[in-house]
Amino acid sequence: ATAALRHWETLTFAADIQRMLADGLSVLVARHPGLDLVTRGVGLLHGVEFKDPAVARAVARAAFSNGLVIELCGARSNVLKCMPPLIISDAELLEGVGLIERSLHDVSRGELRGDLGPSG
Repeated sequence: ATAALRHWETLTFAADIQRMLADGLSVLVARHPGLDLVTRGVGLLHGVEFKDPAVARAVARAAFSNGLVIELCGARSNVLKCMPPLIISDAELLEGVGLIERSLHDVSRGELRGDLGPSG
């Protein structure tokens, strides 16, 4: 318990998580230029903005199928919201970013083409 409290006292853990998340999302956005993605974020709240809300929905559904619960936000529900808990480990964060990457790959290959229709 003492070690955990020391971790909180330094406050570097939040900066480390933020940096890992931002870097991970930037890399996966760069790997999928055809999807016209933009990553944005402040602190521990980050997101991947999609030009097409239908593609955002398909990626969110693929992420769920791949074992990651993730939400959409934004005025057009076109932003994949990434808001990790403060207690997340580095390995868990990297696993989550990896699942988003896998989901982007699935959608960009057209494996979930049926999910691009209207939600309902």
